[in-house]
Amino acid sequence: MRKLFCLMILATAAYAEDKPKDAPKAPAVDGKEKEKKEKVKDEVAILGVWLPIEIDLGPGIPAISIEKMEGAGRSEMLLKEKGVYIMADLREKRSDEGTYELGTAEKLKTITITTKTGVIKGLYELDGDSLKVCQNRDLKAARPSKFVAAPDDGIGIFVYKRSAIQAEANKENKKDK
Repeated sequence: MRKLFCLMILATAAYAEDKPKDAPKAPAVDGKEKEKKEKVKDEVAILGVWLPIEIDLGPGIPAISIEKMEGAGRSEMLLKEKGVYIMADLREKRSDEGTYELGTAEKLKTITITTKTGVIKGLYELDGDSLKVCQNRDLKAARPSKFVAAPDDGIGIFVYKRSAIQAEANKENKKDK
């Protein structure tokens, strides 16, 4: 009986040595898959009418309130499905149309807006009913490398809020779900 018991212990020890030391781990989430999910999430969340609030031109320069501003900065921005972009200033009866594309492959989220007047290459931050776009005022300039207003480089941060009517509709839709 003692021999059988010893044999069982040896067999168990030998079996334990053949097993991997660590249990198999769940496969890591593929970086590309995570980026794709983030992009899809933003592509839905960014849809709507965005009203300009202010422009941050950098340290030491007070933010410019849109109410005090004239020109294109006062325009409402409409981002629709399938990348359709419309900028309209109803007060001055002018508009610009084009397309937009979001990118999330980098640490900083990118937005590229192509219109009749040029291509805007920027970075964006989307937080609920708030959208910030960091871009160069010169349409021929490169995309900003960081999300910081830099007056010497012509980079500003344009701050938008979702229209109140749409924000309320979005809240109602979330309640219904």
